[in-house]
Amino acid sequence: MPASQIEWARILVGALVHCHVWNSAATRAQVEIFPQRDVALTQMTQFGTPPHAADGASGADASTLTVRWLAQECGLPPAPAPHLASAAIADAKRADAAIAHLAWWSRHADAGSNFARATRDLADGADAQRVAALLARGYDGLLYCDGGAIAGHFFFQRHGDEMHAFAGWSAETLRASGLIASAALDFIAYASAADGIVRVRVGTGAHPIAHRLLAPVAPVAARLGWRLREGCWLDF
Repeated sequence: MPASQIEWARILVGALVHCHVWNSAATRAQVEIFPQRDVALTQMTQFGTPPHAADGASGADASTLTVRWLAQECGLPPAPAPHLASAAIADAKRADAAIAHLAWWSRHADAGSNFARATRDLADGADAQRVAALLARGYDGLLYCDGGAIAGHFFFQRHGDEMHAFAGWSAETLRASGLIASAALDFIAYASAADGIVRVRVGTGAHPIAHRLLAPVAPVAARLGWRLREGCWLDF
């Protein structure tokens, strides 16, 4: 096995260890990539099993992001191309599925989580209104489809010239492929090309999984003109 795939396997094992499986069939898991609050981060830890993800076309379109180059550069296995949540919501073919998915997860945050505290003032109205309010606060995410349904996500929030990733989830169908590891690099690739973004943070840096998710970037960061810093910051 090539060294890059051995490293990917180590990252995946670490990610799975930190997954929280919410139902007995082990079909839903939320990766908590930071456990504590920090001044510029919110956390979303969730429980329960959402209704079957609404059907959504899985082919490439305007909402599909061309961000897989970084995961490929770092030697990770193939994974579905992500869709930007906010763009999917603007796409008539994907809007219903994306809105339902985001609204369900936002309503099922753990009562003691930072995300729950940061969004407790949101009125629990219609799904579309709730999701619009989240987008207005800078929340967004990458959505992954499998078999026509949303089967994974990687959520983040924009803070001025920074993006902070705070949660990822993969359905059983994509977990073995190491989707969370790929999604973290997709997020970084997306942020590196976003207007006005100069740095990202994956979690708070206090959790081992955040370090594991960033580990594949270390060998290529200098060549890309990036700099990894303490606390799981990455400057572009």
